[in-house]
Amino acid sequence: MVVPIRKEVFWTDDEVGLLYRLDEALHSTRDIEHLFFIILTAATAGSAFSFPRAALLLLDESRSRLRGVLGIGPNSQAEASRIWSELDGAKPGLHNLLANYEHFDRNGEFNRAVLALDFNLSDCPVCGQVVRSAEVFMLTRPLETGALHPELAALFSGPQVVLTPIPDQTAPLGMLAADNAFSGRPVSERQVQLLAFFSERAGMILEMVRINQELNQKLKELNQAYHELYETKNNLTRSAHLASIGRSISYVSHEIREPLAVIGGLARIISRASSDPESREQGLQIYQKCLELSRFVDNSLVYARLGRSEITACRVNDLITEVSEDLFRKLAEETGRKTAPVTISLKPGLPEIMADPEQLRHVFLNLIENGLFSIRDLSEGRVRVTTDFTRESIIVAVDDNGHGIAAGDLDKIFEPFYTTRLTGSGLGLAFAREAVENNGGTIRVESRGPEEGARFVVTLPRKRGRGDQP
Repeated sequence: MVVPIRKEVFWTDDEVGLLYRLDEALHSTRDIEHLFFIILTAATAGSAFSFPRAALLLLDESRSRLRGVLGIGPNSQAEASRIWSELDGAKPGLHNLLANYEHFDRNGEFNRAVLALDFNLSDCPVCGQVVRSAEVFMLTRPLETGALHPELAALFSGPQVVLTPIPDQTAPLGMLAADNAFSGRPVSERQVQLLAFFSERAGMILEMVRINQELNQKLKELNQAYHELYETKNNLTRSAHLASIGRSISYVSHEIREPLAVIGGLARIISRASSDPESREQGLQIYQKCLELSRFVDNSLVYARLGRSEITACRVNDLITEVSEDLFRKLAEETGRKTAPVTISLKPGLPEIMADPEQLRHVFLNLIENGLFSIRDLSEGRVRVTTDFTRESIIVAVDDNGHGIAAGDLDKIFEPFYTTRLTGSGLGLAFAREAVENNGGTIRVESRGPEEGARFVVTLPRKRGRGDQP
């Protein structure tokens, strides 16, 4: 039998006090799962609405299906007796029951059965009336009468089952189902009226919490979009700045390259051929300064051409070998020493990657030269270059035991024209960062501080090349 229950608007002082306390509890959280718990705890607490079991079923996004979201109560007479015996012994107040959310056992049989509920609203006409028309019903032995959907009727096996709507101000949200299974106490009309009034209030707060969560999510998305836009703006500004620098550098480099080569060549001849020691020393100094300026021109030109990458399959180990051999040969010409304090330790079988090999050559050259500069006045100074790889990346590390980097310089060291040297352009590491990022990688620097050495780590994405083994 299905009995509609009229709604009540007049309450006793005790009932008003109960509804007020429950309203405070509903307003105490903005977590929707916690709110579900408060609603069902109120429905089942002996000091509130006193139903042995209750469940929340909400409409899905299509608003055509009801799905169980939470259930509180026993699933058998034995479980009911145990729970009620424990409550009789502890005698917790309503406030303590409502505050027990963190200890709620979500693995209970009844809750698992509620979570499994999922059926079309059209397959349960009385549920449709509750949800669509906001009507309240009390059903007697629904499993026998067939008044409920079979899944719902099988779960709520008590002699009396109550269905109340969970509405909001604009659209239905779902319904609350409760029964008097295992207790043997008949359900009163007043008890149902109180539960229905509370359910309406709960629906309004549920909708408010849902809207609040949606607003918070939109705010997060807006903040994310703002940060992405801000980063894009910075990148565009930096790109425009670099493009302007690039045009200037290309022009200046072109104008000074030829006279620089002539001056350096003549100074080299003087440093070797002059019979005057002072002239030889001055010629050597001029030649070394020309080499520094030539490196600056080379770095500047490569830096200016970063936007014009030529991606091809390349092997990082081969690039490092070529760079180190060229560097050692130049050092031998400049200093007369046949060896350099550089250790090259390359991981065998390093796979090919897709990158601009010329850009990577300049990256590795800059990092090794930086290491050598850092140890220039140390008798036991060493630079070590290592390679390794993972499933995703190729890793190149350049370590030195030189003078290190102050903490205040670590965040600035990759900025264009920033340098801690008395000589140098400040473009080498700026180029290295741009080139590595241009090839999809990252570069970072580590240093414990002055006199503690430095470590530069380049990580490049591993992409399958011709020599990469599956």
